[in-house]
Amino acid sequence: MHFLLLHAAFAVPDEVEEAFKKQYPNATEVEWEVDSNGYWEASFEDDGTDYRADFTTDAVWVETETSIEFEDLPDAVKVAVRELYKDDEISEIEKVDSSMRGQFFDVEFKRPGK
Repeated sequence: MHFLLLHAAFAVPDEVEEAFKKQYPNATEVEWEVDSNGYWEASFEDDGTDYRADFTTDAVWVETETSIEFEDLPDAVKVAVRELYKDDEISEIEKVDSSMRGQFFDVEFKRPGK
């Protein structure tokens, strides 16, 4: 397994790397960075799908995200998005598995000037 550290001034803590390998033993193309929340974020591929997983500096898993298509959303979510945001253009959809909030879907919209 190869790791690329995007923040050269930091080394991924061994315990973070070990927690990641335990949770994602088949991960490939792993790249690490420290995100805006101060979490260690691994971008990686697993079985042909791209993921991002966040870990605290104490090696506690926070969440894992993957981009999905509108068609992959649960029917109830698709209905709600169509009804509540019918005039808005979707910019990104992510399926998120969170240690604190369980599974949810993050649907982001394009906004003028942003």
